[in-house]
Amino acid sequence: LRFTDVLEEPIPSVLRGFSAPVSLDDDLTIDQRLAQMAHDPDAFTRWEAGQTIACAILLGEAKDAAPALVTALGRELDRAQEDPAFAALALRLPDLNELLLAAKSPDPEQLYTAREELRRLVASSLRERLEPIATAAGETPFSPSADAAGRRALKSAALDLLAALGSSQTRTFEAAFDGARSMTESVAALEALGASGSDAFDAALERFYTRWRDNPLVIDKWFAVQASAPRADTLQRAERLRAHADFNLKNPNRVRSLAAAFAMRNPRAFHAADGGGYRFLASLAEQIDPLNPA
Repeated sequence: LRFTDVLEEPIPSVLRGFSAPVSLDDDLTIDQRLAQMAHDPDAFTRWEAGQTIACAILLGEAKDAAPALVTALGRELDRAQEDPAFAALALRLPDLNELLLAAKSPDPEQLYTAREELRRLVASSLRERLEPIATAAGETPFSPSADAAGRRALKSAALDLLAALGSSQTRTFEAAFDGARSMTESVAALEALGASGSDAFDAALERFYTRWRDNPLVIDKWFAVQASAPRADTLQRAERLRAHADFNLKNPNRVRSLAAAFAMRNPRAFHAADGGGYRFLASLAEQIDPLNPA
């Protein structure tokens, strides 16, 4: 395509109305992607631009772009009320599994550290705007509408980012847990406590278990939250959960809540350098295969 009578080179926005899982090589610069984040009317293009910038930073290809990305994410937060569901997506950096696929020589611990450092920078820069979202009272009555779901997603994203600041945010997470009015909010607060390394995680888990112990599907979430928490002791926790009275190898949902959450949602623990994560999953597989090969 040739453009004429324009003041400067146009920035192509090729995947508007995104409809297929493709990889696009477009040679756009960081500045051009930042312009897309700020001005493109297409939501997918704005999201993809932010994810691509974040990935480049985390892979060491554009470390100097971190402050500009923080500014751009702050702008999304400022206009979050227009579309809270989109803001929630925009605030979540590429997850560790994506980074492992994108890296030429993936080192799980190194990538995890880089991701946490960037999350910490974003969270510390936007903390004063994130905390009110994270501690906002849950809506009553509960609404399954898309707008309400978007607001819950934004609250979960705010909690997730603040978890990068560590246990200094424990009171924020406890307030969110105490004020939760839906399972989405309760689990998001639990996940934040787990990811932050807070000592309050275990007390909140006990309260959650005591309240929901007679609801098997909710207890599945209780198992999954612990197995997916990126903590130094996750493998030991997973072993204890495997021996828990409520764990049943003949219950596929219960097995999935432990094994899949650990292996798919906690790549840092699963890919531990000592091989402990691989041994844990292999041992489970050996036990489960005679009972349920699928």
